[in-house]
Amino acid sequence: MPSVVLVVDDEPDDVLLLSRAFLTAALPHQIIHVRNANEAIFYLAGEQKYIDRFRYPLPRLLVVDLTLGKENGLELLNWLEHQPTLSTIPVVVISGSENPSDRNRALALGADSYRTKPAGLPGWVTIVKDLDSRWLGAHPEPRRRYIPEKIFTEEIAERPQIETKIGHR
Repeated sequence: MPSVVLVVDDEPDDVLLLSRAFLTAALPHQIIHVRNANEAIFYLAGEQKYIDRFRYPLPRLLVVDLTLGKENGLELLNWLEHQPTLSTIPVVVISGSENPSDRNRALALGADSYRTKPAGLPGWVTIVKDLDSRWLGAHPEPRRRYIPEKIFTEEIAERPQIETKIGHR
């Protein structure tokens, strides 16, 4: 049975390219798309329309964009940090932002990897092959926490000040 990849992105074109890249690379994973952080939380928590785990199984990989309309992917990462039952699901941020501070914040909040969105299908294929080999194959990498010393001292200290619109469940 193919692995489920939950994609949290508000840009349909990017989701289409990601899905197409999995097909082009002949990787038969099931892509499930949600458009925002709140919908992702309902999906991951098995709430509202996502209560049926047969129809909406937990993903083997979570792919998150940082810019989600009015919301922010960092809010979802912050929520995930407080969900021990979901701690084994690798999280990859694929964002249009090349800003080092966005990357550092995402990694400090528990993302396993940060990639910049590529311009075309060949770049997406490269990314999905890497995702498959690292987390979707027969021997996935364990999740790792990447917290550079500089981030630990500067940004982790600020973490209690991060407020989310989502709230904690």
